[in-house]
Amino acid sequence: MAKIGLKQLDSILSGSLQVSGSSGVTGSLSLTGTTSTPNAKILVNSSNNKLNIGGTIVVSDGNNRVGLGDSSPSAPDTELHIKSDTPVVTLQRTNNNQKSAIDFQGQAGTVGSSIEYVADTNDLSFQTFDGATPHEKLRIEDGATGNIKVSGSTQITGSLNVSSSIISSQVTASNLNVSSDATVSGNLSGSSVSTASFGTYIGDGSQLTGITSVTTESIQNLGIGIISGSEQLPSGIISGSSQLPSGIISGSSQIPSVLPSGVVSGSSQVTLSSTTGYNANEHFTQGNITTVGTVTSGNVSAILPSGVVSGSSQLPSGIISGSGQLPSGIISGSTQIFSAVTSSGDISGSGTGSFGIINVGGGVFTSASLAAGGAGSTSYNGNRRILQTGFPTLFSASFNPGTDGTITEFLDAVFYPNTAPSVSGSAFNVNEFEVSSSIIGTITATDAEALSSEISFATQSSYTDDFFKIHSGSGEITLNTMSTASMNTVARPQDSLSSHPFLVQVSDTITTSNATIHIRVIPNTAPKFRTSGIGGTVITSNTGSVNENTSNGTTILTMFITDDESDTISLSPLSQSANNHFSSSFSNVVGGKQLLIKTNTGSFDFESITSYNLAISASDQHFGSTPSSSGFITTMPILVNVTDNQAPTMASQVFSVNESQGSFPDIGLGGSSNSVTTVGTITTNDNEGDTVTFTSLTLTSGSGGSNTGQSDPSNNPFQVTSGGVIQLKSTQFLNSDIFNQYKYNATYQDNFNAASSSGVITINIADDAQPSITTNVSGNSFHIIESALSGSSIRVGSNGRTGTVADINSNETVLFSITPSGSLPSNTKDSGSLGISSTGNLSVGFDVSGSNYDFDTGNVLSGSVTVTNNFGTTNTANVNISMSINNAPTPSFSNTSANLNTNGARPGNTLTTISFSDSEGDTLNHDTFVFTDPSGQLSATKSGDTYLVRATSNLSGSVTYNMTASIKDEHGFRTGTTGHTFTITQAPIGSLTTNGTFRIIESATNNDNIVLNADGRTGTQGDLGVTYSPQLNSAAVASFTSSNSDINVSSTGALTLGFNLSGSVSSSGDTLGSNITFRDQYDNIGSGSITINVVTNNAPSISFSPSSVTLASEKAISGSFITSASFSDTESDSINFDTFSITGTHGSLFDSERVGNSVLITAKTDLSASSYSFNAHVRDQHGFNAATQSLSITVKPMIYLYKNTNVLVLDGSESTAITQLGDAGGDDAGITSGSFMGQLKAGKIGDETITESGGKQMLLIASQSVNHLANDGGTSTFRQFGNVNLSGNSDNGHQFMVLYPSSSQVFQKPNSLRAGLGGSTAREFTVFNDNSSSDQAITAGLHYFGTDTGVKVFGNDRWGMIFSLDASTNPTQFYHLLSSSGSAPSSEV
Repeated sequence: MAKIGLKQLDSILSGSLQVSGSSGVTGSLSLTGTTSTPNAKILVNSSNNKLNIGGTIVVSDGNNRVGLGDSSPSAPDTELHIKSDTPVVTLQRTNNNQKSAIDFQGQAGTVGSSIEYVADTNDLSFQTFDGATPHEKLRIEDGATGNIKVSGSTQITGSLNVSSSIISSQVTASNLNVSSDATVSGNLSGSSVSTASFGTYIGDGSQLTGITSVTTESIQNLGIGIISGSEQLPSGIISGSSQLPSGIISGSSQIPSVLPSGVVSGSSQVTLSSTTGYNANEHFTQGNITTVGTVTSGNVSAILPSGVVSGSSQLPSGIISGSGQLPSGIISGSTQIFSAVTSSGDISGSGTGSFGIINVGGGVFTSASLAAGGAGSTSYNGNRRILQTGFPTLFSASFNPGTDGTITEFLDAVFYPNTAPSVSGSAFNVNEFEVSSSIIGTITATDAEALSSEISFATQSSYTDDFFKIHSGSGEITLNTMSTASMNTVARPQDSLSSHPFLVQVSDTITTSNATIHIRVIPNTAPKFRTSGIGGTVITSNTGSVNENTSNGTTILTMFITDDESDTISLSPLSQSANNHFSSSFSNVVGGKQLLIKTNTGSFDFESITSYNLAISASDQHFGSTPSSSGFITTMPILVNVTDNQAPTMASQVFSVNESQGSFPDIGLGGSSNSVTTVGTITTNDNEGDTVTFTSLTLTSGSGGSNTGQSDPSNNPFQVTSGGVIQLKSTQFLNSDIFNQYKYNATYQDNFNAASSSGVITINIADDAQPSITTNVSGNSFHIIESALSGSSIRVGSNGRTGTVADINSNETVLFSITPSGSLPSNTKDSGSLGISSTGNLSVGFDVSGSNYDFDTGNVLSGSVTVTNNFGTTNTANVNISMSINNAPTPSFSNTSANLNTNGARPGNTLTTISFSDSEGDTLNHDTFVFTDPSGQLSATKSGDTYLVRATSNLSGSVTYNMTASIKDEHGFRTGTTGHTFTITQAPIGSLTTNGTFRIIESATNNDNIVLNADGRTGTQGDLGVTYSPQLNSAAVASFTSSNSDINVSSTGALTLGFNLSGSVSSSGDTLGSNITFRDQYDNIGSGSITINVVTNNAPSISFSPSSVTLASEKAISGSFITSASFSDTESDSINFDTFSITGTHGSLFDSERVGNSVLITAKTDLSASSYSFNAHVRDQHGFNAATQSLSITVKPMIYLYKNTNVLVLDGSESTAITQLGDAGGDDAGITSGSFMGQLKAGKIGDETITESGGKQMLLIASQSVNHLANDGGTSTFRQFGNVNLSGNSDNGHQFMVLYPSSSQVFQKPNSLRAGLGGSTAREFTVFNDNSSSDQAITAGLHYFGTDTGVKVFGNDRWGMIFSLDASTNPTQFYHLLSSSGSAPSSEV
């Protein structure tokens, strides 16, 4: 806090004085001005705490008041007191497009009402607050002709004279005179002594209440809603009060006597006649209407427009209250209101209505005509379902009911038309002999008007046969006795078949229709035999056959039996003529039975019996039941013939067998002693397919040999089996060259005939096939390399050295042999110059290398190959072998590409490698290697079988180097030579790279890392690198140099700060730069530039706990804890607590105090119920930026529930109770000292116990912090007090009292209380009690009062109280504060 100490008396301070913080002045402080401002002075009077500024402003600290003016009052009477000869308050706008206003705010700052100057219209608008938002209530328009507009109701206790117009939703006045127009969209009302006069009244009439006199000119237009006629009158006859809906005509005095006799108004039916003496254009006169809500005297001669009388709210009580007042059947709907009525007289009593003439639809009725023909009545049963199916679309402009008879005929045509029902399904069939109650079928009936439940069936009375009956509801027809064909008596019209006529009738409760149902009884027939299936041809006999070879159980006939009536079928046993050689069996199939006739033996002999006669019968279930049923059986005769069996036959047949299938000796591939071998099967023919058996095979032509070997073949080598299979006997020698054909006779028979022999069996001996010779090369031309040695394989491929080995193949397993041909060289090592393996592979038997056979000479080796199979059959073929070249080695060069640049082309590095390939894989002769280099800068060094070419000095870039290499293999036939070149590339110097955008925080110091993160202090460190494209020989940066000493770079490229940035001239938004030089290991040098961005050091963050504050007003007193502020800092900087401050709209209402690393914020004063906010600010140790955080505080008002003790009873009326509480006048003045009111005004509200001077007490039961006194979002506020136990007090019970602030923060404050529900006054409430005895509204009092001067309870100096006027003894009960227009809550007790 800044302080100035002036010890010298009458100290003079010249110049300017600025005080930060608070300033205390002891004594007086005066400011003397100059000649230009002689009155500029400030005087502070220590005796009365007043501040006097230049004599024009006086601030009095004693009562918080300010006086203004050229002669400012020394003691202001009000908070603002302006004193002057002609005081004027000016509100001047600096922008004419904006409004200017005077707001009247409540304690919490809410605008309760305001006076607003409307900018765009120059109107003056008066607005009030309805608890939620401001609404305009009065507007004074601009200009001399402007209007005064009132929104809502206007209550005037005096007179209101208006020369222009009134436009309002409601006007309530004692006297109202309007010389022009009055347009009221709401209500226009007055008291019983009120008067109102208009030039013209414009309205719909529904707003006129409390009217005692209406002049002729006062009503020009009665809109819809007064008397509406057909729209409000129900359809049908109005004969009593039960036909009229609520609110139409309810009493005997509502239709005035001024209506002409018999007039009932409607939408367009009421007109006047000149005979009445009234003109249609006349209006009501004041004399016509003489009582409030009822027109009882005078005459009415006016056109009543559409919709005049609509309900009870428009008609006075009492005219038509029962059936006695209207004649029976007069008014029934819009079609019965008369189109014209001329009458003289009134409907004036509760009994009858009289008319002179009634004109209805052009017909004129007089009393005489009605007396002559109007008597009598017609009854009609209308208490039933309407049958008209055309509803609801029947009626239209063109609808004609089609009747002009009686009213009964009319009603039948319109509402009860009827057509006779019709029957469907009139023909049925039933089998003969069906039992009684069997179902025949169901008929249905259709009727245009009847429901299905209204249709019934019956037999006609004329039906006497009684064979059938019908169900009355379903229409199901059943047998009443067993069905017989004799019932069929008439031809059926549907198919002319004989049938029985069943006579039925169907009724729809109104009309009955007759129908004849034709039922045919299908006559029963005997079963039928059929072929091939249930639907097969009907047969009367059947024939089958058997062969002598037919076996037991063979099916010879299949038949089917059916019955047309689906009766049960029975079969008789099979009848046979002899020997019982057959059997029968049957099975059930769909639609009947299947019958099988089978053999019962396998012994049939044509020579003994040639045929058999059989028979079987089929009958149905009715066979034998009656004398007439003898025809219900069918007998089937069956003939079975026996067929003679035929002997088998055989034709001559030829077979063949190879000689090698016999036995042969071993010649090196294994011998063979043959086993029995099948040659073929003899074919025979048997017509019946009987089994044929062979008994012998007789040789007719043989070799005559002894079967000792291939040169002595077998004489009879073959045999036959009983099944006719020809076989080569075991160990038989065959030789086609000696004997090549054998002939035989065969003997055979079947089981039914003797043996026979026919046909010759010839068996030919075929030659053994010669084995084939094939090679695996086209043309039998093989190859051998000129450098081959003895034993080398001869090859198929032309190189004579690799690939597929030359091979001789045969189609059989054979023995191979080879014979050389032609002259062999003189140095051949053996006579077997060619060789062949057991598998046919060829090889050489001498060293070709060094012989006279070589590629250049073109000599060819030749030989002969023989193959022999195991039977001894041979074959021979020649082969040729050509000489193939032995190639020289081939040198090749393989560059070391990584070294073909100025970085790698240095001594010691291999530039290219010479290697050799030899087609034959021969060994290299390194003594013959030759390397040439024209540049003289290269050398070739042997490494195994390769040579490494290296530089003898650093090679230059962009230069091409030439070289050659040559060598021979071990055979030395030829030399291989290859030339080669390569070019040396110039290596790049590299390009500078970064790992991102570089940043440094403005608070950084020397050696801090330069980083990539946006905060400039954390994350990845800034780093430099160098890229080489291409990167030759692993070129890498070896060192960096920075041109700016403020930026350090390590040898690896890491960036750090080289000075203290904090406190320097650089700050957030600036940049730092440097040029970077770099060098690699090969002394290649490059450079680049970098930039570092200086970023912000962030302000700290403020967090409130709690972050949302809602307090009860009793918890928001001076010194109460509001919230705690804690802090965080992105950079972890220390918080400078000396910079913490609170500002904002209500910042001055709060104190702060540091506690550790937090700041506690408390209320500096008592906070009344309202909304508050403030801003908190703080900086960190660097102070670059300040943090700001806002907080909103809601303080809710408190309401309290007390109960009295001892004998305090608030008896009688509300005013009496208020007197008992200590306010005799009920005006919050002259309060009895020490009374309850005195204690409350003194600030005891909220105390646990309030004691008045006599010792009586009020005890606090419960309290709440709420804004809504009655209901908050569906929750009853009083109910939230919980159970209110008012028992005790010596069984006298207690009374309750609820205290609440009368502030703008408390909504739903009552203006008045009602002792019951059903009210309609705004802000009128009812206290409702829910207890175990009864649930009801109670009598309660209401009173508002202010606290004593200078006394505020939780910031409020105005309070209200609601108290019961009767004591309650219930221990369990709940209270509710309800709008008087609302409904009772659900009972809980």
